[in-house]
Amino acid sequence: KELKVSKKTLIDWSRDFVVEISNLKSIELETLLEKYIALKKSRIESLGKTLIKIENQLEKSDIANISIEKLLDLKLKYLKELKHEESEIEFQAKVITIDNPFEIDWNTEREIITTWNP
Repeated sequence: KELKVSKKTLIDWSRDFVVEISNLKSIELETLLEKYIALKKSRIESLGKTLIKIENQLEKSDIANISIEKLLDLKLKYLKELKHEESEIEFQAKVITIDNPFEIDWNTEREIITTWNP
């Protein structure tokens, strides 16, 4: 389907709406992740609960007990999984800066894009 607008207009739109497009892509990605993968919060809670059980058992275990190696191995694996769950979703916003805040000259304002992770 064609929009019947010039290439320059499309480029201008792309430049003007770069933040909105990026944020919509992030929201769409987040929605897909929540839909097809267990909610991140639930996975982190489950991993955390299991990690607490492992640590509790480690505290009760005698060092001479051979299964301690297995528990230590499980602890490392769960810590790695928790680290893997860190958020990778990024949002952006346009911020207007003024070179000299004491002399407001709207010709000297600059638009920058700032990013953050939830």
